Amino acid sequence: MWDVPRDAATLAFAGVSAFILLWDVLLAGQIAQARRQAKDFLALTALCGLFVAPAALIALAAPSAWTGRPVALVAWVWPATLGLFTIQSGLALSRGLVTSLTSAPIFAFNLLLFVASVARYSTTTWAGAPPVLLGVEAAHTSVLGLVWNAPALWSPLVLQLPLLAPAYPARWRI
Repeated sequence: MWDVPRDAATLAFAGVSAFILLWDVLLAGQIAQARRQAKDFLALTALCGLFVAPAALIALAAPSAWTGRPVALVAWVWPATLGLFTIQSGLALSRGLVTSLTSAPIFAFNLLLFVASVARYSTTTWAGAPPVLLGVEAAHTSVLGLVWNAPALWSPLVLQLPLLAPAYPARWRI
């Protein structure tokens, strides 16, 4: 179905993506059980951990010719999940649950991914998409092409995963 690349950069990207996915799910479970934060933040973090794996599978399957038509009906799940991650990291930043040195870059990264995913979703489902959304999608794809070369321009396997803000009490003072 998909030609699996064997170069080191692509395999490293796949390994880092798998690590981020596991990190998001496990950290969301730990944060949701902490009970020290507000209940809305805990519920939002639990939703992030619950939806990230299925949403990533939907985002990987939606552009494929084999699975694209039935999965395209639920392709909105990926931008919605990225929106949850953006809200979670924004709440962690605004409430001071995580140091701004950590949470500000995570929030900026999640916000950029959210905007790019909304642009991609709207350009694939809306025939008359505004030029601003087309520009955002072109800019995101161009950056992926610069970083990961030509396969990033056409491969559905190049999926950037969001980061969860680690609003969990530290074990050590350091």
